[in-house]
Amino acid sequence: MPSFRKICLGCSGIALVVLLAGLGLNNKTAVVVLLFAILLGVLLVPATRGQLRTAYPWLGGLIAMLLWLPNLVWQARNGWPVFALGADIADEFGGITGRLGLLLQALAMFSPLIAIVWVYGLVRLFRDPAWVRLRPIGWAFLVATAVFLIAAGKGYYLAGAIVPLVAAGCTALAARWSVRRLVAAGVVLAVSAAVAWPAFVPVLPVRTYAASLYPALDSDQLETIGWPEFARSVQATLGRPGQQVRHVPRRVLRALSSTQRVPRVPIGQIAASALVLDTTPMTYEALHDPDAVAWRGTRRVGNLAIPAGAAG
Repeated sequence: MPSFRKICLGCSGIALVVLLAGLGLNNKTAVVVLLFAILLGVLLVPATRGQLRTAYPWLGGLIAMLLWLPNLVWQARNGWPVFALGADIADEFGGITGRLGLLLQALAMFSPLIAIVWVYGLVRLFRDPAWVRLRPIGWAFLVATAVFLIAAGKGYYLAGAIVPLVAAGCTALAARWSVRRLVAAGVVLAVSAAVAWPAFVPVLPVRTYAASLYPALDSDQLETIGWPEFARSVQATLGRPGQQVRHVPRRVLRALSSTQRVPRVPIGQIAASALVLDTTPMTYEALHDPDAVAWRGTRRVGNLAIPAGAAG
């Protein structure tokens, strides 16, 4: 019979997993794909399938769903904008090119050298009999990759599934290599990460990032720049709280950013994928702040007026 201390540690671990799952779902809807992939991975491995006959995973899932419920209620009341965003992303990143880009980004975002480590970890999870109870981690990665390839997602959606593969690869190498070799490999991997991460993670100051080659490698980071100023300009445009809003297609937002005619405001903020604007006809001249965007010679794309020279 397990001791009281082991029971407490087990309950604490379950509570932490449930809390992280609930917080993750409220932060990023795509987390539901990873949770589903883990569940399917546990089901596919005979050595772990028995865990699904206990109450713990189902009770934990129910609690995580309750934590996620306010987000779902908001989505339902506002016409499920998450689906509109997903459709826009699929429209932009669909096709063979977009799906190849997903795989390339997954291989490059931690660094190409670290990719060798996590691919090795993935192979060991399926080949090492001693790791059979950890095999759902490998299945979770494969299932999540398949889902996002079909749905035309982005490579960084797989980041959460790759981290444990990195740990698996490092553990497998640590069992085979000498300490000196491991230290040398660690230094090389750290340097490779320091070079690769600024392309995908906002670790550089904005001016340094803008002057580098990294924006040409990945456009998503541009969409994180200038959010506070952009939020204020959108609020000024909408005029009053609670006004009905809808999602604006990403291709329109990228057309806005391509003009580079926004004074004192980073252009990345105009390409924000989650932007919502009033559905009534409007132009950016309607902004209350005269120092914000004030374009002339606009043309209309749906209910949004964009600069006449922008590609639509």
